[in-house]
Amino acid sequence: MDEDPISIQVFSALRKSANTIRSEVYKKLLARDLTLRQFMVLEALCREGPVSIGELAGEISTSQETAGKVVVDLEKRNLVARRRDDQDHYVVALTTHGGKLINTLFPAHLRLVEQVMAKLTDAEQEHLKRLCDRFAPAEKGV
Repeated sequence: MDEDPISIQVFSALRKSANTIRSEVYKKLLARDLTLRQFMVLEALCREGPVSIGELAGEISTSQETAGKVVVDLEKRNLVARRRDDQDHYVVALTTHGGKLINTLFPAHLRLVEQVMAKLTDAEQEHLKRLCDRFAPAEKGV
């Protein structure tokens, strides 16, 4: 093949960019003994409040089985807890300890994300978000 089609070039660039950004932003989490998915669960619960495993899986873009395993690991560390809601469904929520941890970690995380994303102007970031939204499912109810 002489030259890769534009779709392959764009896909490759997007994959490489995502991997680079991920490693730049999340490498600091290892110092807190958190995996990327564990941090994502804590952050999602901080943003969304108590949610089902299925909703949590959607928030962190993984399977329900994987999200469940992450929750079990976080439960062992007393960072999250499962409980039944008013409809008798299990939901996952932050514990006091988990809330304190994510509230301690998030400001530094936000600064690092802003630093990494500063390679793009605000307008470029907004445009990139619109493009990425075409690939991601709608926020709720999908």
